[in-house]
Amino acid sequence: MVEADRFSHIEAMERDNAPSGGRRQAFHDVLACWRPKPQVWTQPAVAVALATEAVSSAPAFNGATKEWFASASAADRMALLYEQRNDSADRPGAGRELVEAWLLHHAATREALKGDEALDWPVPQLAREAWAAQRTLLQEAVAGECPPSYVPLLLAAGQDVSARDAQGATALHWAAAIAEDPEEDGAPYSFLAQALLDAGAQVDAREKRGLTPFAIALSKENWSAVRTLVNAGALMSEEQRSLVFEVANGMGWHELEEWQSRCAAQSLDRVLARPVGKKPEARVRL
Repeated sequence: MVEADRFSHIEAMERDNAPSGGRRQAFHDVLACWRPKPQVWTQPAVAVALATEAVSSAPAFNGATKEWFASASAADRMALLYEQRNDSADRPGAGRELVEAWLLHHAATREALKGDEALDWPVPQLAREAWAAQRTLLQEAVAGECPPSYVPLLLAAGQDVSARDAQGATALHWAAAIAEDPEEDGAPYSFLAQALLDAGAQVDAREKRGLTPFAIALSKENWSAVRTLVNAGALMSEEQRSLVFEVANGMGWHELEEWQSRCAAQSLDRVLARPVGKKPEARVRL
């Protein structure tokens, strides 16, 4: 495959018969509004086929432009698609494009390795703000403007769930800071914390200020994350526990009775095991 910023075949075609502004830019403009399902970006051949269909049906393309695009190889079309997503990823609010570019690059690299070939594409780059903050792509997907349904795809592709940003926060800290949002692309934000925990995220990881995901979720009143983190065994103070129990009672969470039973049993165990004169533990784990 050709490198995404050196399309010798396509550039030669542009020199021969390109309209004003260049067909490559027209391709970018059409694909900028193209929104396939997230899973498409993990299947390069499917992505190319659907992109070709989108371009072929675009009213902005005249007959000559469609003919020009149809004459490009599948490898060139895939490289153009990757170039479009990667170029868009560096603008503000382009969380979706950033993740899509990375997933396509990852999938295309995997397929190239199966055929004992080299994929000569430039590596996708994080947006400048993310790079400066040392955030990972997974953290960007969780915290940014990317639909949450992309997160499991990143986890399946091997993104490090324990990586830290410049503030020492993990992706789970970011998930804890995101309050409940409406569903988008069929996946509500409330599932993010559980998805990260299932992938091995540390429930009580502390960032540089000493805050755990649970403490952040509680301060943000992100009750769905609080519920998930308590079920995962998050440490909490007795004051925090009282607040959680009050909220759980008001919201009718079915786990409350189990939490209260476990809390009572743990309190009894601590009393029986504590040496005379020693103060009780300040934090508990349900």
